[in-house]
Amino acid sequence: MNWADTGGKTKVQHVVVEWNYGIRVRILCKHHVIQIHRVKGNRQLPHCKQCITALKKLIQESKKTVQLEISHPPLLHSLLK
Repeated sequence: MNWADTGGKTKVQHVVVEWNYGIRVRILCKHHVIQIHRVKGNRQLPHCKQCITALKKLIQESKKTVQLEISHPPLLHSLLK
């Protein structure tokens, strides 16, 4: 998991990026984070439970989509039309 700081002085925000089967998931968090500091190197920012829950849900959905695409490529194409 890769955490990057995109926040300003008044509100701390962070973006969660997870690479999974070539799928990129981004969540911009606007929840206030208790510890306010900039990222130095590859250290993680503090994160909230809502972000982790949403990220896990999106990763599970992307895994299901990838498995469906691998097992039945024509079926997925017809579902998307």
